[in-house]
Amino acid sequence: MKKLFLSILLAATVLAASACGDSPDSTSGGADARTLSMSAPDYMKDHMAFVAGEFKKIRPDVTIKYSIYDMINGDYIGNWARQAEKVRLPYMTGKVSPDDDDIVEAKFFSPLEYRDWMFADLFEMMESDDGFDIGDYYENVFDATATKGKLYQFPLDFQYKFIGINSDAPKEIIGKFKQYEAITYGELLDLYFSIPDKEGRYCSQYIDASTVYNSNLYAFIDFENKTCDIDSPRFIELITKAKNAADPEKISKGQMGSVLVWSGFMPEAVIKEYAARYFFAVAYNTNYQSFIPQDRGETFTHFIPLLTECGRMEIESGAERWSISASSENKDIAWELIKFMASPEANAERLNDMYQAQFVTNREFFKSRLPISIAIYAKNFARNYGAPFRSFLNDLDVNTGAIVDMFDRYNRMPMVDITWGNMPIDTGEIFRAYHFGSMSAEQAASELHNKVSIILLE
Repeated sequence: MKKLFLSILLAATVLAASACGDSPDSTSGGADARTLSMSAPDYMKDHMAFVAGEFKKIRPDVTIKYSIYDMINGDYIGNWARQAEKVRLPYMTGKVSPDDDDIVEAKFFSPLEYRDWMFADLFEMMESDDGFDIGDYYENVFDATATKGKLYQFPLDFQYKFIGINSDAPKEIIGKFKQYEAITYGELLDLYFSIPDKEGRYCSQYIDASTVYNSNLYAFIDFENKTCDIDSPRFIELITKAKNAADPEKISKGQMGSVLVWSGFMPEAVIKEYAARYFFAVAYNTNYQSFIPQDRGETFTHFIPLLTECGRMEIESGAERWSISASSENKDIAWELIKFMASPEANAERLNDMYQAQFVTNREFFKSRLPISIAIYAKNFARNYGAPFRSFLNDLDVNTGAIVDMFDRYNRMPMVDITWGNMPIDTGEIFRAYHFGSMSAEQAASELHNKVSIILLE
């Protein structure tokens, strides 16, 4: 059985390598030739073939041997679980060997699980690399994903959330909101409760006790020192406000914890319907509709970063986050490839795809890449959906430049990585009991505190 498995795996890697024009034995350079192994999901197959070919041009002595696994082909959740188990098993059992992949997808691991023997510290590799200048990147993104001063993953891209206010809100409230450059959940909830006549509108479809808890773990848990303060009066006050600001219809439908964050194009009719029920809307930074000045009045306006209670912006590293196995015998080449994957040259074939490689950690690449994404977005939705972007498109270079400058400023704000919150705790039952009144805020906080404390001690 073991021989059969190895034969199947070898066949898969040969086919995958052939897709980029090489076979595992086709390296040039004779005895000095090296092979670098990694795995990638099916939706990255074409991109990985392009990367392998371009990297070969600068390092002809290196062959990238990658295996492609199913992710979007078939059962997504099942595919994810199967691949996660396959990747994690050697690391969780301490049986990693040089025969395992040199480069590993970090998305299958929580920072709580990182150990020195698992992955190489990329900060050390950066410091020893004379050709690498960390100032060329958004260093705060690296800091957010670091663990006890060590960087075990390289995020190629990232995203974060903004929040805007309903233009139909009282003028006094809009004026107060516009005084913020960025706003925390607590400040947002206080502003919502200061509205004298809410006219049956709730804070945001995004807001309930569960989502506020998940987004603010970093303010109440010290993951690195393994302590927490979830049963504190400050936490109890926060989830109490979140519960009282939540849409009861959403809760009654069992949608507590579900998140509506605008990411694509939202038709005007959908936005108007949403505005009739909520005062605030949450959007990802890639929802350019929220930042493009429109020809007619905007239903939601003044989108600003939504901060956690610790005053930092919550980022989500994209699907492309890579680690280097500590057991790899090719760490230097693996580091070269990861750096290359973050470059414009490695992404040239998908620059016209507005859904890929937008908020990248390489600063100059970001500044040159984002205008392309915004232009494609504005032209596509103006042409096909009648989006009111005509005046924006009339002076596209100047207008996109202003948005890029805005994002560049926000990209340098203090950040915290949401993956720190990937804790193996089912909080749904606790928050359902709390929202439906069978558990008090104090009881919910105490229950959560105990569960988190146990996990931190493991």
